[in-house]
Amino acid sequence: MKKIAILLVMVIGGIAFAQAQSHKVVSAYNYLRKSKLEKALEAIEEAKDHKRTENEAKTWYYRGNVYLTLHNTEKEEYKDLVEGALDSAFYSYKKAMDLDEKDKYTDEIKDRIKFVSEQYFNNGVTNYKSKDYDQAMKGFTMAATINEQYRDKIDTAAFYYAGNSADLAGHKDKALKYYKKAKKYKFDNPRIYSSLSRLYSTKGDTAKAFEVVKQGKKRYPDNYDLTITETNLYLAKGETQKALDNLKVAVKQDSTNPELWFASGVNYEKMMKEQEADSIKETFMDEAINAYQKAIELDNEYYEPAFNLGAIFVNRAAELQKKANALPLEATEKYEALKKQADSLLKKAVPHLEKAREIRPDDINTLQSLKEIYARLNKAEKLKEVNKRIQELTGAAKQKGKKE
Repeated sequence: MKKIAILLVMVIGGIAFAQAQSHKVVSAYNYLRKSKLEKALEAIEEAKDHKRTENEAKTWYYRGNVYLTLHNTEKEEYKDLVEGALDSAFYSYKKAMDLDEKDKYTDEIKDRIKFVSEQYFNNGVTNYKSKDYDQAMKGFTMAATINEQYRDKIDTAAFYYAGNSADLAGHKDKALKYYKKAKKYKFDNPRIYSSLSRLYSTKGDTAKAFEVVKQGKKRYPDNYDLTITETNLYLAKGETQKALDNLKVAVKQDSTNPELWFASGVNYEKMMKEQEADSIKETFMDEAINAYQKAIELDNEYYEPAFNLGAIFVNRAAELQKKANALPLEATEKYEALKKQADSLLKKAVPHLEKAREIRPDDINTLQSLKEIYARLNKAEKLKEVNKRIQELTGAAKQKGKKE
């Protein structure tokens, strides 16, 4: 009789203990409702670690809710309560889904997982803006993976930005992996093709680089960036004429767009700087000048092409003067010829830089360029005036700095 009584006590005690552990899950729920997050966390962790409740879907579902609330809390006393709250929330929901054989919580868990994926994406955006590209990559990757595996929905933008963040962080293989995923799922942006092509090119796979850019052009036939990407590939192969032809096609796609002409000018000028032979340099220079002039014709108040048009003459003049200065002393005739050519280019630069100054009167870069040219061409009055304005602007900037 005594043994039976003891056994009854043990059974009742065991039931009470199990109920106590189950009660911890309910307590966590109630504490969460009352926003007592520290107590909710303590209760759910006890339930999660006990053998009676560690394999219950309900335990892990509530644990996910506690950690997700901690991740989103605005209350200072709870912000540093745990690290990696969002990761813990996701892990808990995954475990709850695996344990939920009767699908009692599945719909609710899916809703929470959707919210978790959105939080990861938002984390990606925040870190991307602050240029923490490693953390941005993590956020976007998690968002993309969760949607792909648990929501039967493909977030193509998350894959693209995961690739872009990896690219900016210097993780080229990861960038390639995520860009390819975004392309596979038909991310609707031509940049995916130009980014992939560039990565293949840096790996030395020119054939693949061309293949991808041609796929992009088939999908986005009028996209300027893809044309420029293809142009750079032609240049890398030494196919200069094809590069030139490509750019001419690009501006024909929208010949009334001054920004397109300006972009073409910038690219021609870039190509010009990369060439060794003077004859090819001048070919690209002429094309750049023509493109900048077209941009200005379409928008007479467009500062950038006006400045670049002046700068291209100044830079070429500097190159020629450098060549002249490197000549031996006895090469007087050749020196004079190069110096005359350089001075002629500087004279051509003046009206364009003066136009740039007219558009932006106090731009220091323009004023400094004009100062150098006026000094070189012995334009004393203009040099005096521009020097005065530079001193006024730099003096004002210094005074402002002292006050701050």
